[in-house]
Amino acid sequence: MVHLSQVAVRGVCQGVCGALDIAPIPHLASPLKGEESKLRRCSVTWASSYNPRHFQPHTIVMHITRRLEFDAGHRIPNHNSQCKHMHGHRYAIEVTLSGDVIATEGDSAQGMVMDFSDVKRIANERVVQVWDHAFLVYRDDTVVLDFLQTMPNHKTVVLDVIPTAENLAQVAFDLLNDAYRDTYGNHLKLARVRLYETPNNWADYSRAD
Repeated sequence: MVHLSQVAVRGVCQGVCGALDIAPIPHLASPLKGEESKLRRCSVTWASSYNPRHFQPHTIVMHITRRLEFDAGHRIPNHNSQCKHMHGHRYAIEVTLSGDVIATEGDSAQGMVMDFSDVKRIANERVVQVWDHAFLVYRDDTVVLDFLQTMPNHKTVVLDVIPTAENLAQVAFDLLNDAYRDTYGNHLKLARVRLYETPNNWADYSRAD
């Protein structure tokens, strides 16, 4: 057991109470004597006055994420390795929303930022169902684009950018951004899109504010 000297005890008590602007409770009963009793009264006063919101340096924000998967083909036309060839991936997309927890009594979404089923439905409609089992091709990749156009009813998605993971994450964010609306006044907004090209390689496109 470590024993503090009277000077050390007095210093700890005065330091803690002084920093928190808390005075010991003079009428608090304590079986302890002397300086140790003062330290006990100070610590009890601090604990009873503690409010965690006073010690949070930043605003706390709730985030929720829904993950979906899809298959698609692409190529990186100017790549100096195998990615210049036509190939495919089992992509995954994670949609992250931020907002306050809905407190409307009796509402179906009470206690949620947004119902996960609605997050999924919107992501499917805007991105996943459009890109799934499609070939994602850069508009200036004319060699592949001309070839794909020779196949009737082929599912081709023409993009303004080369279909890297980074560009696809940004395109998906732009497609989804205005779809997640602040219906309940809970400051709902799209915070991030994460696009996995493989389980080990992904890109994040996040809101800066």
